[in-house]
Amino acid sequence: LTQGFKSYFTAKTLVDTLNQVAMASNGLMRELKNGSSLSNIDTTTFSFVNQTGQSIVINLSGTTLTRSVNGGTAQPLCKNVSNLIFSYYDQTLTSTATSSNVRLITMQLTMNNSGLPYSSMTGTVLRTLLP
Repeated sequence: LTQGFKSYFTAKTLVDTLNQVAMASNGLMRELKNGSSLSNIDTTTFSFVNQTGQSIVINLSGTTLTRSVNGGTAQPLCKNVSNLIFSYYDQTLTSTATSSNVRLITMQLTMNNSGLPYSSMTGTVLRTLLP
């Protein structure tokens, strides 16, 4: 019986972690897909203008991935982040550090919840910036 409870709570923690990562990464990539004016690109932060004209800043602050709109208070997208790497690629899929050349963004995110790490990698093509 004890083992059953341990298994249940371990699985529940893992599912909660998976859901947090999926919600953060899928929502961010969906918004980015139609974004424009990418700027301030770095491995843990970047800015862009979304399809409604809002200025969005995505940033890793400590262990929390945040999103702020038009300079407002940063809202958490995902907590307990132990590793985050944004990578940027141009139209030939070559890594680039020039924001005006970015056509593809990938995000590698690792979250650690109650000692259980979960890693995810996702990406999107920036449709509005395609040639």
